[in-house]
Amino acid sequence: MDPLLGVAIALPTLITILTTANLSTALVLSFVFNCAINLYLAPIFAISHGLVDARTRALVSSILFFLSNLIGLGAGPTIIGILSDRSLR
Repeated sequence: MDPLLGVAIALPTLITILTTANLSTALVLSFVFNCAINLYLAPIFAISHGLVDARTRALVSSILFFLSNLIGLGAGPTIIGILSDRSLR
């Protein structure tokens, strides 16, 4: 599945989640949003596994997950916080 298709599905879904007043609709659409936004993972792992030998695939997968979590969970909130603080000055 194409990652661009995931973004095309996720963007209107996110807008609907943020503008709806119905909690049930927001929860169901939140599931759809999370599935769609993560469609990039399969092609990333397929490409990385195609570039390395079979015995190093587990190492490559662990490095990809580590970097993804380091950037997404470590640097992401920090950068957003810095940008938010600077925009309020």
